[in-house]
Amino acid sequence: MFQISRDIFGADIPEFDKFLALNETYVDLIELTHESVIEESRNGKQILYNVG
Repeated sequence: MFQISRDIFGADIPEFDKFLALNETYVDLIELTHESVIEESRNGKQILYNVG
């Protein structure tokens, strides 16, 4: 999720904005998972998202 957030919003943003970007990314991923647009899987401690 951190990598996805960084890819979308960039790494050069203030710390608080990084928190907001991460939260927005999480909400979007959950919504896309519920809509079956993407699939969530786990690989050890990693959570992977794949286009369904």
